[in-house]
Order: sequence, then C-alpha cells, then structure tokens
Amino acid sequence: YDPQNVLTARLVMPEHAIAESERTAILEQTVERFRAVAGVRAFAAANVLPLTGGEAQMSFVWPTEADPEALAQAAVRSVGAGYFEALGLRIVSGRGLTPADTPSSQPVVVVNEAFAQRYLGPDPIGARLPLRPSEERPEYEVVGVVEDVRQRGATDDAVPEITYSYLQRP
Repeated sequence: YDPQNVLTARLVMPEHAIAESERTAILEQTVERFRAVAGVRAFAAANVLPLTGGEAQMSFVWPTEADPEALAQAAVRSVGAGYFEALGLRIVSGRGLTPADTPSSQPVVVVNEAFAQRYLGPDPIGARLPLRPSEERPEYEVVGVVEDVRQRGATDDAVPEITYSYLQRP
C-alpha cells in the first residue's frame, strides 16, 4: 500500500462497556464525520492496519481431493467500505466492500491474491466459504480479490487473508 498522505488514528471501544450495536453506530458516525472534513479524499475503518501487528487468524475446513478434512488458514480483518481505496490497494478481480454489504444482505468477503491462489484457483469470484457454520447463513461469498499486502513487515511474504465488512461481522 502507499503510506504517503495516510493518517491513522486509534479508537478504543471496550466490548464490556459498549453494546455491539452502539459500537457500530459510533464507528459509522465517526467515519461520516471524517469523510466530511475538507481535503479528506478517502476514509475507512479497520480493526487492524498493515504493519501494526495483532491480526486475527482463522481456520476452516476446505476439502481437497487428497484430504476431505483439509484446513484452510488465513489472517482475518474487519473493515469498512472504502478501506482498499483509502490505502491505495488495487482490486484485481471483482469488487471491494461497499455500504450495501449489511447484516441483511448476503455475507461477503474479499480475499487477497495469496488466498485466491492457494485455495480458490483461477476463478475465485462467487466461491462460497464455510466460515461460520453455526450461523443461519454460514457461507460467505467471495466478491473480490485485492492485491497482496505485506502486513507483517516489508520483507515478509504476503499471507492468505480474508477481509469482512464490519457491518456484517463486527
């Protein structure tokens, strides 16, 4: 990503003190206020930024011909609409996350190139990932592929990543 003219800030909202719906509303209000500031070209929220550490990891069953119980592993981030644009990241296939990706719409994710190459092959758009088997709508549809970012360090290889909308998975 291009760090030139990028400003970051940290907003702490303790889970035990503020209900999830209220945290989401506060975050949405904060995003709208910053987007309205003169000179701001793009603004988005994310739970983890590149090179800051603290990324979450997930595993889920992703069967292969050789192993029907094979596990896929990926770093996970939760972001708002406009995140990829704010960091100058290129969507290489499909689309990014939008304000239309809400709790009442089809659950969607954007994966990075490393994830798509390792687990999905040449046609990743439309793939359904079984990420939350206990939910009513357990499958998330892959709607986009974003270029790889070295999240951990400038010399580290990119790792497979899954990015959610925080409106769908706070």
